[in-house]
Amino acid sequence: MCDTMRKLDLCIEKFDNNHEIVRLIETPKKLYNVYFLTNIEIDEPFCEIIENSLIKHSNNIQWFKITKQPTTNILSSLKNLRILELDDKFRQMKWDCLINLSLPYLQILKSRSVPNNVLASLIENTKGFLTDIVIDFTDFLDDDISNNRLIRAIYKNCPILEYLLLNINTLNILEMKLLLINCQYLNGLVIVCFVRDQTTWDKIFELLINYAPKNLFKFKFVSDFECKLDSLKNFFDNWKHRKSMSLQIHEMHFTDDYFNLIEKYIKNGIVKNFRYDLSNIFFDEFDWN
Repeated sequence: MCDTMRKLDLCIEKFDNNHEIVRLIETPKKLYNVYFLTNIEIDEPFCEIIENSLIKHSNNIQWFKITKQPTTNILSSLKNLRILELDDKFRQMKWDCLINLSLPYLQILKSRSVPNNVLASLIENTKGFLTDIVIDFTDFLDDDISNNRLIRAIYKNCPILEYLLLNINTLNILEMKLLLINCQYLNGLVIVCFVRDQTTWDKIFELLINYAPKNLFKFKFVSDFECKLDSLKNFFDNWKHRKSMSLQIHEMHFTDDYFNLIEKYIKNGIVKNFRYDLSNIFFDEFDWN
């Protein structure tokens, strides 16, 4: 029965790992999806054994999720990979294995706490098939320069990009303008901005008013600092002749004035649907319903 297995979830502990799992890994004829999950403290030698076993399926694996920097060259072996999920779990690993890594058929990239520069290098070595990019909780050491490089890598190498989650601030506005101009298939955009400056949201809204591609109508805004009411109103007023937007707002502290304003634009059709969540930003990235 195991030879027909298509998906495998592996959870590696610090101690008491069962080496018999290697036989299970090597049994399937076509293994497509692999979730390789580890705790903060890990058994590195055992991880190396597991990775070497998975490499034997490298031609077939299309979806790979890993929660630590690999011990081996497994990522470079996954030439037919379509979906890659990387989660550093706030270990602040370098992830230098992504530098010069070529995944030509990659379509979906999701990362958490992975440095911007290595993500930019990875994106620069794809072949233009990326449609979904989720860059969540970037590395604590990232700066505006590395964030700009990441944004630049996206708009230069992802012409058919449809969905994007990205952390930005005021110093990334110019590069975001070029992203909106170059990524004309963009359909949904999640902006995470924790800069405690209302003028940043003024600039973001102006950017969307002037440069949002015609297909873009799904927005999620994540911030712990509210935008100005007049700025939000101006954003809605300038959306009148576009497709009704789906809007989700997370973490911003809204008063009744904000909710009343949004309700007004729901009634006149500018906003199709709206969701507000004060505390939870760990939403399904592109679940717009």
